[in-house]
Formats: sequence, structure tokens, C-alpha cells
Amino acid sequence: MIIIHVTTTVNPSNTDAFEKTIQKVCDDALKLKGCIAYTWFRDHHVKNGYMVYGEFESMTDFKVYKESEVVKKIVTEVIPLTSSKPKYRHFDGEVFEQG
Repeated sequence: MIIIHVTTTVNPSNTDAFEKTIQKVCDDALKLKGCIAYTWFRDHHVKNGYMVYGEFESMTDFKVYKESEVVKKIVTEVIPLTSSKPKYRHFDGEVFEQG
């Protein structure tokens, strides 16, 4: 399983546009093969902060995502709305317990 974790900040004047655009990105990502989860949250510990979290079943699915229209939309429509360069981490993990 591949896990993505992205954090950024958004200028308050771009908040509404950012939230609408990132929600569409999440909806589109969830339609991709192997995308298990893809969502966003406000980071209440960082002023104007946001976090995006996603899970993909395999590295192959993640690679397809990275070449997809979803990522192109992130680059062309989401990142211009941010006030800081997004910081991202991708993890390779496995579920060892589930309830």
C-alpha cells in the first residue's frame, strides 16, 4: 500500500477556491483504479493550513495516479492557490491490523 501525505498553506482570499478545487481533485482521484482513500482536511494547528491524505493499493496504481489528469489538475489548478510550496511524503506500508 502506498500512502501520500501532503501539507500546504493557502492565502485566506483563496480558501473557497482551494477547497472547491481540492474536493474535485479528491473525487476524481477516488475514481482511479487502486485508489483506496483520498481526502483533505484543514490543519487546525497551522494557520491557513491544509493536509491531503491518500492511499493506493500498489506502487503500480500510484505510478498511474502520478501520470494522471488528477495530478495535472493539482499542478495547474491547486498549487497556484497555495501560499506555500506543498510538502509531501509518500510511504510504502502494509496493513498489519484492521478492525
